[in-house]
Amino acid sequence: MKITSTSLNLGMANSFKKDGNELFYNIQLVQSEFKNDVGAGSKTTSLTLPLLIGMEVDAASWLTFRGSIGQTTLINQSKTTSGGTTTAETDPGANTTTARLGVGLKFNKLTFDGTLGASTVGTTTTQGTETSQSINTTNLLAQAGVAYWF
Repeated sequence: MKITSTSLNLGMANSFKKDGNELFYNIQLVQSEFKNDVGAGSKTTSLTLPLLIGMEVDAASWLTFRGSIGQTTLINQSKTTSGGTTTAETDPGANTTTARLGVGLKFNKLTFDGTLGASTVGTTTTQGTETSQSINTTNLLAQAGVAYWF
């Protein structure tokens, strides 16, 4: 059994800071390929162009809020081949909109930082032209960290 996975990313990120606030963005071109040589074998390739825009705001000297929204834009292609036959091909792919919220609490040299929500904002259904939108916060504080600055 041989399984291979390859991913190539080319992107750029930038941020603008003013008065303790920060606006940031990130865009990248991602090409990936996954091969599974078990049985007839399968191969999945994709080409996407995800964009992320976010902001961090100091609400008080001890409190920081963060928020971002990301979505695969313009390029969102995927193709799956099994046994030499194309079994699935999408262009554009499914709605990939995500929203993330975070908070940082500062106590002197100790900082607690956590994710308030890693939410999927949109899920596209193929029932006619309907699109189901939902906010899911099941990962409340799933990522947290503590830092002490000496």
